[in-house]
Amino acid sequence: MKKVINLWIVAIAVLIGMIIYIVTSVTGYLTDAVMNPMPVICTVVAIIAAVNFVMYCCLRVASQEDQMLEKLSRRKESESDGD
Repeated sequence: MKKVINLWIVAIAVLIGMIIYIVTSVTGYLTDAVMNPMPVICTVVAIIAAVNFVMYCCLRVASQEDQMLEKLSRRKESESDGD
């Protein structure tokens, strides 16, 4: 759970950094400079990868928990049949 929270904090920080980069590139002292699209593209890819990783981890944990509950259910059924 702590890793998920840390991952969201990083994703939000990256998003804020991307917004600051775009704003300073479009306005202010960097107005005349050519905007490099690579940081924006890399940021978007990193955010998408982070969200997919979190979803993968959640699904993996849910799958393992489902398997454990299924085993527990079978064990209880076999104990009740033995009585």
